Amino acid sequence: MLSGISIICFAASYSVSLGLESTRLLFRARFRYPLVVGFGIAGWIAHSLFLAFRIRLQLDGGLPLSSWLDWCLLAAWVLVAMYLLSAFLNPRVATGLFLLPAVLILIGLACLLRDLPTFSQDAATRWWGMSHGLTLLLG
Repeated sequence: MLSGISIICFAASYSVSLGLESTRLLFRARFRYPLVVGFGIAGWIAHSLFLAFRIRLQLDGGLPLSSWLDWCLLAAWVLVAMYLLSAFLNPRVATGLFLLPAVLILIGLACLLRDLPTFSQDAATRWWGMSHGLTLLLG
């Protein structure tokens, strides 16, 4: 079931959400907010399932999140989470106009970098160590 989810599924949801968000500049409509958030949540759920499926496959034969494809998709996933949180906390602010293009660029970059080889064990450990240290520093 999860293998049927592709990058196009959540990229399309984010594109629709961005398109609806951009109409905010043209006119006001009450129905827009539930649609924007609905498409954003649908895309985020599909994105989450896609990443979970990839991690599960990689645990069987290698290191999880050990390629540029995975890292770009993970960064896009975090940006969408920030967007949805912002949309719930302050629905009058159009943060999607700034975050969703970055998300779509990261997804496009992930598609371009799909064929690059995965990181070696040492490189993956170094990346995880740097990201762990950076998050500890930010905390």
